[in-house]
Amino acid sequence: ASQKFSLTWYIDSPRVATISHTAIHYGKTPKPQAKLPSDYPEKSAILGGQIPATFSAQLAIPSAGAYYYRAHAIVDSQNIWSNEGLIRIFEATTSAQ
Repeated sequence: ASQKFSLTWYIDSPRVATISHTAIHYGKTPKPQAKLPSDYPEKSAILGGQIPATFSAQLAIPSAGAYYYRAHAIVDSQNIWSNEGLIRIFEATTSAQ
């Protein structure tokens, strides 16, 4: 928990376009039918730029547990979502001395 890690995703496009929103959205409840960014309670920094392109965000989730996440982008006013993934966050352990 609280340790930084990176997630990387690729947004493909048949043409070069500029977008102002792509991010990783996540939470403790799966959202198999995500439609809006607000469907997940947390998100990474919002990135923008030209697509097609690869994006990367760092997360540091403070609490242990299972978290569901998706890459999200708004392209031509449409919400585009990746498949949902699962990551398990564990409490830090200390070694006995």
